[in-house]
Amino acid sequence: MSSLVGYVTATFDQIRDIAWEGDAPLTSNDASEKVSTEFVLDDFEAGEIRIYDWKHYDAGVEARSGYPIQWHIGASSQYAIEVINERLDAEGHDMVATTCR
Repeated sequence: MSSLVGYVTATFDQIRDIAWEGDAPLTSNDASEKVSTEFVLDDFEAGEIRIYDWKHYDAGVEARSGYPIQWHIGASSQYAIEVINERLDAEGHDMVATTCR
């Protein structure tokens, strides 16, 4: 079971860069949904990691706008933050994911 473990401020494209091949985003065009854009990444050690917009209620307009937003990171352990930061660094992005606890 996953829960909120941290945040990262990035653009949609930067988050897409750190997803593994084939990890296409899950999207919704329903403005009443709490999550309209979500990436689900699988990591051998961290398990399933979810990076998602939360309560923007705009059908993904802000998340997919090309401007940085604060994304939520959901996982079963804090290790997911390290995985996200390793992927960001590998892609040459200078932002850092942080824990919420």
